[in-house]
Amino acid sequence: MMLTGIITLGIAAGVTLATASTTATATQSMSRAAESEGIISIDVSDGTYEGGLRLENNTPPNVGYAKNGGKATYSFNCSQAGVYQANINFNWFQNAGDFIFTVTDKATGDVEVRTVYHVSAKHEAQITLPGLIRQGEKSLTMEISSSSTGYIANWISFTLNRVGDSFAQISDITAVGIDSTPYDGYDYSFNLPVDFSAQSVTLNVKHTGATVEATGEGCTVTTKSDGVYEVTSPAPNSEAIVTFKLTPDEGAFSDQIEYKVRIFHIGDVRLSGITVDDVEVTAEIIENLNNDASATLTGNIYTAIPVVKATFVDGSSADGILTLDGTTASAKFSGKAGDKTKDFTLSIEGIHLYTPTEADKRQDLRYDSSNKQDNNTWSNGLFTIDPCGDGWGGTQFKFKGDKITLSIPSDMLVKQLILGGLADNYAPGRITSVTTNEGSSVYLPTSSTFNNPASTAYNLVINIDGHKAGSPFEINIEGGSQPVMWFEFVYEEFALNTPVELAEKSCTDLTGKNHTVLTFSFDRAVGDAEVTFNGSTVKAEGGSSSLQFALWDMEYDKEYTFTIPAGTLHDSYGNTNADAISYTFTTGKENAPVEAITAERFIEVSDVDGLRNAVASLSQTNSNAESPLTVIYIHDGDYDLGHDNSATDACLGINKVYNVSLIGESQDGVLLHGTRTGISYPVLSTRYSTNIYMENLTVRNDLDFGKSDRVGVGVAHYGGNLDIMKNVTLQSVQDTQVTGERGYYLNCTIHGSVDYICGGGDHFYDHCTFVNTHEGGYITAPSTSASTKYGYVMSDCIVKGAGKYSLGRPWQNEPRNYFINTTMEALPNDGGWGQMSNLPTHFYEYGSKDADGNLLDLSKRTNSPTSTNTYTPVLTAEEATVFTLKNVLGYKDSWLATELTDALDAPAITIEDGIITWSPVNRAAGYIVYADGKLIAYTTDTRHAVTDRTRAVDGTYTVCAVNANGARGIMSEGADFTSGIADIEVSADENTPEYYNLQGIRVQNPSNGIYIRRQGDKIEKVIL
Repeated sequence: MMLTGIITLGIAAGVTLATASTTATATQSMSRAAESEGIISIDVSDGTYEGGLRLENNTPPNVGYAKNGGKATYSFNCSQAGVYQANINFNWFQNAGDFIFTVTDKATGDVEVRTVYHVSAKHEAQITLPGLIRQGEKSLTMEISSSSTGYIANWISFTLNRVGDSFAQISDITAVGIDSTPYDGYDYSFNLPVDFSAQSVTLNVKHTGATVEATGEGCTVTTKSDGVYEVTSPAPNSEAIVTFKLTPDEGAFSDQIEYKVRIFHIGDVRLSGITVDDVEVTAEIIENLNNDASATLTGNIYTAIPVVKATFVDGSSADGILTLDGTTASAKFSGKAGDKTKDFTLSIEGIHLYTPTEADKRQDLRYDSSNKQDNNTWSNGLFTIDPCGDGWGGTQFKFKGDKITLSIPSDMLVKQLILGGLADNYAPGRITSVTTNEGSSVYLPTSSTFNNPASTAYNLVINIDGHKAGSPFEINIEGGSQPVMWFEFVYEEFALNTPVELAEKSCTDLTGKNHTVLTFSFDRAVGDAEVTFNGSTVKAEGGSSSLQFALWDMEYDKEYTFTIPAGTLHDSYGNTNADAISYTFTTGKENAPVEAITAERFIEVSDVDGLRNAVASLSQTNSNAESPLTVIYIHDGDYDLGHDNSATDACLGINKVYNVSLIGESQDGVLLHGTRTGISYPVLSTRYSTNIYMENLTVRNDLDFGKSDRVGVGVAHYGGNLDIMKNVTLQSVQDTQVTGERGYYLNCTIHGSVDYICGGGDHFYDHCTFVNTHEGGYITAPSTSASTKYGYVMSDCIVKGAGKYSLGRPWQNEPRNYFINTTMEALPNDGGWGQMSNLPTHFYEYGSKDADGNLLDLSKRTNSPTSTNTYTPVLTAEEATVFTLKNVLGYKDSWLATELTDALDAPAITIEDGIITWSPVNRAAGYIVYADGKLIAYTTDTRHAVTDRTRAVDGTYTVCAVNANGARGIMSEGADFTSGIADIEVSADENTPEYYNLQGIRVQNPSNGIYIRRQGDKIEKVIL
């Protein structure tokens, strides 16, 4: 076996990632491992690393980034000579690989132990180090060798446990005059040639620390001397099996007691095995070939010419040469034994190939997060995948469950469907069937299993006869845990000659809203369309089977009819819609009541444990999109979330939940912070969640923020879908914010230096401040997909801090970034945009100003030096008008983030007899009562009885409303218990009663409640 790459044990938390040609040293001098009662503790924080290995800041420290060629080294002192086992917890696994352990004496340079351990799963391993480790200073290295290019496994601190005084083993067995030939199931194997005539074979057995006893099966074994044995030769085409059994000396340790040896006498050309596409054929077929030189393999399906490999009893091998006749392939190969040769033919039935034609087209379908739908499906308007929750690796779809429905365009007649990069992230499985329309024949290869991605991913080719254009495919799966794949099609375009037909129509929820998106789905892809509605032209982008028309600023509580006139739509074949298509809807009522946020869904926290418990409870209360909003109100304080935790991706993960608001008491007073490193390891994560609102708080990654030396990637927040931040500060240096799918950020402050806003999706930054912590650097590094419409839009923002930076640079996919009317107190490089990946970019700027409000000269602006497309990165005034909040975030589903951030009106409050009362506020979901600026109560009522006034004797009480998203409204004027009711001006009419609320405002038609009634000169408080 050829071994490559070396790993030395001993890894430290927080080590900067080294390149393959550099070494990351955890400490300047490695500390000695502790030894107690035959146990040597190896602390991974004390080690050196090569080939990309490094410590991850977990608790306990965790060695990660292990790939082929990595090397880790640990020093330890052995005070008690003996045999040791390494007890190692491989606490994470991705790909299989060999770990080569070597123990070297530092004084002599002698190698005392060298062994190979294969890692193929997450597990706790006991690895015997075969040899005697003597007293003294030692160096222990772990080398990684793997055929995979991906990550192998992680491990934590471990121990070396003494298991014996000496090591008992058979280190080698040789046969005099005969070479060893590996054979499955045996430790050693020897093939006697055809012309072998001796009556016996002499075996030399090298052993230590034990006595050896030999027994034979199909032979006689004679002990000639210690370690020398004579075995009677087997007859031609027969075998002799010798078993050597160890009896360890007193105090000796061995992890293998028996060793088996096979001696085979070749008498003819005989097969020992055949694989067809790496699948072993049955013993019956091998027997038929050995007897008759021919056999037939039936019952399988192949969609490509299979690969046939034959092995013979002497260890030689041959590749089959295949010819095809219809659906049967003949594989011919020859074997040789001495002077004898023999030809074999294996007929393989079930070959179903597809021969391309000139009319064929090809199309890939790969995952794009912007096309993820709320109903657990994925659709780009042409193809729909149900179910599909997420993607993997930027290309593959990620699945759960045992069935996938793949819907395709109506003009696509599929000849071949390819499941690209088929694998599973965790467990093996297989594709059991693929079906489509009745009358079709689908040829799914018999070998359709899948396993771990990096090592076994492959393209599964499925051929189809008789597919009806537009018919969907159903893919059935058995086993697996998280299958991943993309799709490729070989198809023929089926020309349509019928009018465009409506399939379905819908509009977004209009409750309390005067805006909506109308979606019309058709039986085929259509082009762009323009419709006149409400006196204006409304446009919808084509290219798919759905058109979406965004309608804004209509009158409340009014019926509208939207009509697509006949002939407006068109497909690629010249067909149009023969009839007009209409949709009638009624807008919502203005100031419609909202659902109250009940007291049990308003959770107050004031320490880290309370915050973690509140977040943990969300998996029970907010597990689906229909879950009512839960507010976590965070009192001012320092919330230290700690360092890396190997069990989680984030210090605080709000993941896979819906409709949650984090409301901080104050932006500067609430600090959520911790230390994490790595792009997928933030301090705060909302990555897999939807509709998370964050207000008045600060999130900081302590990795290197505020420090003189930069360490690396330190994500403060990793976003999800429909994130909203208002008055939030994010602090780090590199990759401060990793964006999710869609988000709105109002009056936020984001600190950083290198790519400190990065990721994909559509995101709108409204009056935000970007603070450059170091000179140079890049504000953004977008990786927006090609189908993302807008990407990052910075509107009316400010850039402060260190100057001569770049606005952004291309990271992945097709990045989009627009700076609109930005005040640049710190000036960027003249060119504006930086370089990274060679990609098509959409980087633009408009209306940039200096600190004094003067327009900047943008004539020197250039595109990113690594952009693959050419343009001037400056918008015209007309072009800039497109980048509004409504267009950027609401074009898909009429999501208007300002409805969720707008501060409700301040209530007018009165205090009397220990009771605070206030006027109701339109669209309020609840109210917060403060004493001297500190929350004392949350209620859905319009009154609060103060039972404990110790915090507010002579203090001031205020009240604010919260909206349906938990956002706080405008604070009321303050009042205290010495205040009275304001003077009320009354009329002179003594006969007609007049009513005033407790704020002294005249009420024409009072309803139930407490009022001041004046009739003539008599004024009194009444309850109606």
